[in-house]
Amino acid sequence: MLEASSAGTFIHKQLEDHAMGYLNAEKHPVYSLLVEQGKLFMKEKGVTTIETEKYVASTLFQGTIDLICQIDEEEWIVDWKSYGVAKHKWNIDSTWRKPYGKLKKATIQLSLYAYAT
Repeated sequence: MLEASSAGTFIHKQLEDHAMGYLNAEKHPVYSLLVEQGKLFMKEKGVTTIETEKYVASTLFQGTIDLICQIDEEEWIVDWKSYGVAKHKWNIDSTWRKPYGKLKKATIQLSLYAYAT
């Protein structure tokens, strides 16, 4: 759990810095590849950052949106998902399977964020 938490914090901070235009040269032997994939997403999509780490709340839930940005004149809510990084580091499961349960939770989370904003 500590490894997953540390990795998630590292990845999110690196991507937040990148989205804000800050130069952060810190590297990690395993997780830097995942950071580079996030940066590539932002570059390929032509992301224009509107806001990072936006706290939202309603009477039913609260959370923090990792990135609000504009892509092709549309406003997007992005939430960086780093689950599975500890498995990646220790190569626990070499068979990749789409995490449908986690994707369903992420869909609900992003929908609630959109509702709150």
